Amino acid sequence: MKRAISMFLVAEACFGQQQTPAVQDLNLLVGLEVIAQRMPLCRPGTFTIVTDYADKHAKVISLKPSNVQRVSAGNMSKLTPELRAFLEDTQKAATILVQFADGTQLDSCGPVSPSRLPNYFELAPGQTPPAVQPPIAHPPTVQTPAAVPVVSTAPETNVAPAAPVMSKVEKPRPVRSASNLSDEEVSRAIRGFEY
Repeated sequence: MKRAISMFLVAEACFGQQQTPAVQDLNLLVGLEVIAQRMPLCRPGTFTIVTDYADKHAKVISLKPSNVQRVSAGNMSKLTPELRAFLEDTQKAATILVQFADGTQLDSCGPVSPSRLPNYFELAPGQTPPAVQPPIAHPPTVQTPAAVPVVSTAPETNVAPAAPVMSKVEKPRPVRSASNLSDEEVSRAIRGFEY
C-alpha cells in the first residue's frame, strides 16, 4: 500500500504539473506573468544573487538580447545538426527582467536561451504567449494608378544644356626598363635616386 501511494505521488509530481509551452521567441514573454523557479536571480546590472523569490509570481518587464555573434548561413550549413540547433538556441538568448508583486525587479543574471527557460521561469496558470503570426507567403497585390502624362509648367528657354565636364585624361607613361635607360639614369639609380 505504501509503495502504491509513493508511486502515485511520484507520478503526480512528474506528470501532474502543467507543461510550459515551448517558447522559441522570448520577446513573446514581455507582459506575461511567470513563476520564478529555483535558479538564482540578480539585482539588475549586478551579479548580486537573490534567492528569496523562488516560486513567486512576477511579470516580465523587458528583455535584453545577448550579444552572441551571428554565424553566417553558409557556416551554419557546415555544422552538425546538434551543433546547429545549439547555436540557433544560443543566438535567441536574452537576459530577462521581471518585477514581483512587492515591486522588486530582478533579472536572470545573464542571457537565458529558450531551451533553458523552464529552469528560470514557468508561465503562470492561464498565461499563454500570443501566437506568432506566420509570414505572408504572397504579398497583397496593390493596384497602381494608370500612367498620367507629365505636363511641364516650367518656361521654355533657348539655352542649351551644359556640356558634361570631362576630367583631363593623361596618357600613361611608358614603362622603362633597365635596357632602355641612359648611363646617367642608371648611375643615379645606383647612387640612390639623387636628383
